[in-house]
Amino acid sequence: MGAIMSLTDKKIENIKALGKLQKILDGDGLYLFVTPEPYGTKTFYYRYKNYAGKDKSYKIGIYPTISLKNARVQHKLLSVDVMNGVCPQEEKLLKKAKKLDYRAETFDYVATKWLEWRKTKVKSDTYQKEWSRIERFLFPKFKNFKCEDITSRDLVETLTKVAKSKEIGRDGRKIGGIETSHRTMRHTSSILKYALNMGYMDKRLQNAADRQVEYLPKLPPKHLRHRSAITNKQELGRFMYKVENDERKYE
Repeated sequence: MGAIMSLTDKKIENIKALGKLQKILDGDGLYLFVTPEPYGTKTFYYRYKNYAGKDKSYKIGIYPTISLKNARVQHKLLSVDVMNGVCPQEEKLLKKAKKLDYRAETFDYVATKWLEWRKTKVKSDTYQKEWSRIERFLFPKFKNFKCEDITSRDLVETLTKVAKSKEIGRDGRKIGGIETSHRTMRHTSSILKYALNMGYMDKRLQNAADRQVEYLPKLPPKHLRHRSAITNKQELGRFMYKVENDERKYE
């Protein structure tokens, strides 16, 4: 049989902060913890013994955000977990760790880490342009994706839209285009390769962006500008002399 409940809402409201910590029992391990003045924060805790017989305390919540009635309901559910060999405090820490692990696997997190590495390899103008493409064309869809959940099909579909975009930016320049889509796909491939090598993805998985540029719209052929041949021997001689004696090639 459980202990008789000793707390009431009126009693809790009338508790005044003192110069020391206060612990007011409610029964069966549920208690109210009151911090010293000037704060006087009132927090519900559940004290129990875990599967190894060690004393543990689990924070249920702060009053009045968590009402006495709500605290008792949560206490009852936690008591059932303890009876079944579950340690609420350990479960809470495990869930928090999993949440952090998930964050470390998301595309925006890995891309940020990749950028830090990229800054050591290229000039400022280069990585700023690369990051601008990633933020503009990839983050709207893939920012909170786990890297392993990004598929080649999603990337090709997203960047095909970029290739076909006719949107004009504030500076009057075209946003997107075929070349931009190709560059962005290569950035993505580099980020996912980084994720695989740094352990943010299972190495048994494939890089979803690898060799996917070929499935994007093709770049138009470059027009070569043909210059007329030098037929005059004197002009040809002067040209060869300038080439051979150009000091800039040794700088």
